[in-house]
Amino acid sequence: MTNEEPHQRMVIYLSQSGLYGATFLHGFKVLPTLISTLIERWRTEAHTFHLPCGEVTITLEDVAYQLGVPINGIPLMLRNTYKVNILISNLLENETPTDVIDGLRVRMTWLESEFRVDEQSTEQEVIYVARAYLLSLIGGILLPDKSGNLVHTQYLSIMEDFAVCRQYS
Repeated sequence: MTNEEPHQRMVIYLSQSGLYGATFLHGFKVLPTLISTLIERWRTEAHTFHLPCGEVTITLEDVAYQLGVPINGIPLMLRNTYKVNILISNLLENETPTDVIDGLRVRMTWLESEFRVDEQSTEQEVIYVARAYLLSLIGGILLPDKSGNLVHTQYLSIMEDFAVCRQYS
């Protein structure tokens, strides 16, 4: 899902969420030599890269500008006091197989294979797919964890209303 363009019918909901700009981040080639060079030039004491042209660092504002994500909103502080199955059932309208849940996280491969939009999809189904797409985007690109295939379901709760979602940092 995050490796392909979102369906045109989802764009309005992705835009309302404030995360539409991040949907363009797929398909970038990782250059290991460039990463190695940057790691060698990183100075932890100053939190900067020492390059021939001088000291350089990246700020949160730089990241927000490049990714098109909001950073000046309400801080996102979520509680883990919910039942994953109920949350997914309410916000994705889908029964969750037990093999795709790992604690409070869900497998992104399930999100990517289970949720699709076509021309016959109802508007409510498009909303469910948009939520699954955003959850996969968060787990795969914006806030990945070491698993590489799991995303925390806590982010799903703020996607109940896309207009409210955009108010968060």
